[in-house]
Amino acid sequence: MKSNEVVEARREVVELGKRVPDALCVPWSRAVTPKLKPIESDSQYTVLARSIVHLRHLYKEVKARLDARVKPLQEVVKLVREDYNPLLKNVESHIDERTQLCDTWDKTQRVALVKVVEKLAKQAERKGAPELAADLRAHAERAPATPAVDGVQERVQLTYDVVDFAKVPDEYKQLDKSKTWKAIQAGVSIPGIIVGERKIVY
Repeated sequence: MKSNEVVEARREVVELGKRVPDALCVPWSRAVTPKLKPIESDSQYTVLARSIVHLRHLYKEVKARLDARVKPLQEVVKLVREDYNPLLKNVESHIDERTQLCDTWDKTQRVALVKVVEKLAKQAERKGAPELAADLRAHAERAPATPAVDGVQERVQLTYDVVDFAKVPDEYKQLDKSKTWKAIQAGVSIPGIIVGERKIVY
């Protein structure tokens, strides 16, 4: 989007913002969310209900204006992504494959290193040198199992696999909102979920 189009879009946003009804107490602002008091009379309900209708129409118009400006850009972005994404996926697959091979080799070499050190440590213990044995084992834990490579940096990344979902605490289980909503609409009763209703004004 060119700079003049950005300026024009911002001007349009300001003009549309002026059409937010006075019932919301404050002029439209990017930083202000209006706070309304509870309804105390039928007349206040009438005002707010009508303002909701007005706001729904305004929302549709604002979204239509936004879509009209953004859609051409999205089509361009889509075409560009279609060219770049296959290359990105290809490069990523090469990275993943090589990372897995290096990680497997590192683990294999570490196992071999630990076996050698453990053998030396036991020999030290048999010769009455428990401190040397302890030092050897400690060194094996810290020592790199693979050679340092110029220009290559390494870091340890934590990973996890779920081996028994039933044992995972509820706070770490994510609710599938889409699946839950479809079940509720189909009349399915779900333990732990209370289905209610709320009035929507159009």
